[in-house]
Amino acid sequence: MSKEEGQVTSENLAVLLMAQGQYDKAESLLTTLLQCRLNVFGDGNVATASAYQKLGYVLEKQGKYEQAVQLYECALNSYEADYGRGHPEADFVYASLTEIYRKTKQYDKALEKSMRQLEIRFETLGDAHPQSALSCHNVAICLYNLGRHAQALDMLNRALKVQQEAGDGDTHGIAAIYTTMAKILIEQKRFDKAMEIYERVLKHQVQVLGQQSPAVALTYRNMGLAYESQSNTVIAWKTCIKALAIQHTLIKDSNPNAAWRRQCEKNTGNIDVLHVEANTTMQIVQILEKKMAAAMRTSQETNKSTPPSGSIASFIEPQNEDVLFGRAQGHTKRQDNRYLHNLVENQLTDYHAATSMEEKSDLSETTRSPPSPPPPPTTTTGSIASFIEPKNEDVLFGRARSKRQGNRYLYQLVADLSPAYDAASSMEEKGRLSDIVVTKIMNSGGRFLKLDKDTLRWYEVERKEALKKVVNKFGKFRRRGPAKRTQQRMGMV
Repeated sequence: MSKEEGQVTSENLAVLLMAQGQYDKAESLLTTLLQCRLNVFGDGNVATASAYQKLGYVLEKQGKYEQAVQLYECALNSYEADYGRGHPEADFVYASLTEIYRKTKQYDKALEKSMRQLEIRFETLGDAHPQSALSCHNVAICLYNLGRHAQALDMLNRALKVQQEAGDGDTHGIAAIYTTMAKILIEQKRFDKAMEIYERVLKHQVQVLGQQSPAVALTYRNMGLAYESQSNTVIAWKTCIKALAIQHTLIKDSNPNAAWRRQCEKNTGNIDVLHVEANTTMQIVQILEKKMAAAMRTSQETNKSTPPSGSIASFIEPQNEDVLFGRAQGHTKRQDNRYLHNLVENQLTDYHAATSMEEKSDLSETTRSPPSPPPPPTTTTGSIASFIEPKNEDVLFGRARSKRQGNRYLYQLVADLSPAYDAASSMEEKGRLSDIVVTKIMNSGGRFLKLDKDTLRWYEVERKEALKKVVNKFGKFRRRGPAKRTQQRMGMV
């Protein structure tokens, strides 16, 4: 084997190791290869430049950015010395340098390299090429990082025009440009315009790629982050849940067809990226949930410190001796309601015989002094002392409760989270989604109430039993057909 053949074999083996992520072994091979090529070809040669570039890439992947930059600069010098500034590999080197400078927040240097790449692409490809549009986008990102928003928007409009004129169907590239535009508009406090752009991107992606697409999931997540920037935490959480449901559905598909795989590769670069993106979305969802929980605690503490008249904090538990208003089932069987009935019955003849309102008022006054009540009983779950009156926001156990406000809200939450629940791969994850539903019901002022069959009064169940009801609701929702679900949403069942 000749020396040249040995170098080619070493280079191919290094590329294989790089593809496998074994960067330390690839670094050792490429260091030896670079030294050999320097001895044979010298510094200003394309073969030497290729060795510089590959070794720089390996060092970049290992986070050794300073050494990688030095090798990339040597690669550029060698490419330009042997070929001129239009070598295709030099284009990739400029892109790598721009990325490193962005990662290390050296935005001035990143802008310099991205501008240099844009000039070369204009010279070699023309200003109407998709790759030129990509370079315009990279320059715009650097300008955005430097806070030069107006210039960044101008460059993005230029990139968008080139991309649309090229007409190569690069939905991902157009969406990326629009996403950067939206981020800049949010920085400029033009939130409505930014959301209008996101909605346009989402509509286009769904039409071209379908609802179950990695790109659609990323757009939902970006929209969620935009809502969070405006302190719309609940809407942000709902939007990110949509993204998570799509990502889990795609990951769960164990037999994706060839078209789906090509779409994943085009929109995310690698199928494994889906797992990374899903984990990122999950982390965002968890952060939003913590914020909602903190807001709930703050609200509860505020309500406890300054309870207004008629608020939850000012309500009291009825005792046996209390007279309750209303026609609710079981009221007439209560001890003091019966006592009131007996008093009125005993004085009914005198009341009708009274000749003035003053006499009738005196008779009514005598009914307001019942015997001294016995000491209150110890409060236990299901006892008279723990019974409460249902509110509109409460979720009631039992049949024929679906038209109540609280039960309808429970159904809506289950409907929103059902895709994520069905896509969940573990019981722990499903349990977390059920806990979210219970927490949101309680945050809205609702409780989970069950009817005591002996006393026909309502009492609040423990959280564990509330979770069981939610899990049961998820199961029923999955078993219902689309028509039945629509009817329940409309309150027809």
